Amino acid sequence: MPTRRDVLGAGGLALAGVALSGCGSARDEYSAAAARIWRHAVAIPPTLSGILTELVRLATLAPSTYNSQCWRFRASRDGITILPDPERRSPVVDPDDHHLFVSLGCAVENIVQSAASLGLYSHVELGAEADDGLTVKLEAGVPARSQTADAIPARQTTRAMFDRKPVAAPDLARLERVARAPGVTPVLVTGAAQKRRILDLATVANRAWYTSPARVEELKRWTRFDDTSALATQDGLAPAPAGRTPLPPVIGGALFDLLAASDRNNDKLVAAVRNSAGLVAFVSAVDDRAHWVATGRAFQRFALLTTALGIRHDWVNPPADLPEFRPQLGMELGEPAGRPALLLRFGYGPFRPRSLRRAMPGDALDLDLSL
Repeated sequence: MPTRRDVLGAGGLALAGVALSGCGSARDEYSAAAARIWRHAVAIPPTLSGILTELVRLATLAPSTYNSQCWRFRASRDGITILPDPERRSPVVDPDDHHLFVSLGCAVENIVQSAASLGLYSHVELGAEADDGLTVKLEAGVPARSQTADAIPARQTTRAMFDRKPVAAPDLARLERVARAPGVTPVLVTGAAQKRRILDLATVANRAWYTSPARVEELKRWTRFDDTSALATQDGLAPAPAGRTPLPPVIGGALFDLLAASDRNNDKLVAAVRNSAGLVAFVSAVDDRAHWVATGRAFQRFALLTTALGIRHDWVNPPADLPEFRPQLGMELGEPAGRPALLLRFGYGPFRPRSLRRAMPGDALDLDLSL
């Protein structure tokens, strides 16, 4: 049975052929927009506002659930505060805002890594309340370039199929070290038997994920069915990064509704995990905001180092998303006491086209440099 992604991405439908006529200009415009977004600045204005604006721009290159970009920024003379954006929450798949604060942690880590390369020391403070977000305090230091900072515009989460090539043991050791943090344990899984057990759990969780009409509807809300829609919103799950054929929203939405239940088919998930070099899970010792942020920062360091090493990564998150599967996942990982927060596959494979990001500054950036 074909999955929804198969049908939307195959390009074999006659209807898709009609839809594709005349879409070349939108695809070219999309590619140009992605190239403008995913880059290091050629020259950063040598002013405080110029530096802070560039740090915020690089922060927005972090991953977020459904590419919802669930953040707002407030910059001042001594740092940058990242606030949760309640209008960009994913309340069905993320009812406790765990993924939201993981995403804020990823964005914070981009700032920390980028600031160091610009000669700024950083200190991260978590707000007392959830709405206070977290603040990166900045002060003058000595520039320190790093592989991780250089990799920020190259990082991507990709649905591409990997080539089964194993990652060398020294690189696995580096990845494990960079991803460790107080209260956060990265668990790398490369053994065939353990991978198979976790994959079996993931396929059951994936079927369960799609039994919820509310989850499927939330996924649809963030799915952009053509390049024009993706360009208009500059967020969400666009066709090109997901390997889908662009379709007019009315047609794409109708096919989504018709075939959503078919995503219970796990053929692509099974092939993707089997062709990966391994899996990595992040387990937080305590289930609270501080550890969610720390998990996001640890994952982002892992993602940036994999990028620097030419290794790709992608989500395998249903066993971590659904509370009823977390205890078994924790047992499989050898970490039964913590919360399995994230699960990904990694390996060697091709780049895919980029997702987009909303322009900054704008209504999501408050730049206040007054005394």
